Amino acid sequence: MIEFTAPDFATHVVPGPMVEVGVWQGNHAEVMLNHWRPSRLILVDTWIYDPKDSLNESLMGTNAREIRGRYLEVVNRFEPDRRVVVMRMSSIEAAGLFADDSFALVYIDANHDLDHVTADLDAWAPKVRSGGWLCGHDYSLFDSVKMAVDEFTGGAGPEFVFRRTEGDVLSYAIRR
Repeated sequence: MIEFTAPDFATHVVPGPMVEVGVWQGNHAEVMLNHWRPSRLILVDTWIYDPKDSLNESLMGTNAREIRGRYLEVVNRFEPDRRVVVMRMSSIEAAGLFADDSFALVYIDANHDLDHVTADLDAWAPKVRSGGWLCGHDYSLFDSVKMAVDEFTGGAGPEFVFRRTEGDVLSYAIRR
């Protein structure tokens, strides 16, 4: 397993359309746009409070108005960039809208419980082109994410890990 920063990982990213699943405020989407330069970036999130996801309360808030505000901030933040499409729906629902082999890279940072991470990996992996990347956040932070990724790779773990920014937790990268 080789460790990179997000800008360094950019040398391994193939050009083309990309997806971020689990957007929150769009900070990683900004990293993707600036360093990985997608031809199109699909941002998928429910922006709905889920009490089973340990990050939701601390990051998203617990009331509908606060969560809607986060969604509108993302829409407004990326509205000027014609490459960006914001989709307010579940990860699995969104994956079903795209043909297999559609994306150069999919980055998963949605619900962190084991069942959700496993379902996201299973739903989005076929959407990644051969030679593309299935990536995600919090590989070094949540046991559930590490377990799902390691199981998905048959115990081999990811090919690369990288930090979006200095001091951030590790993201994983699996070449398809």
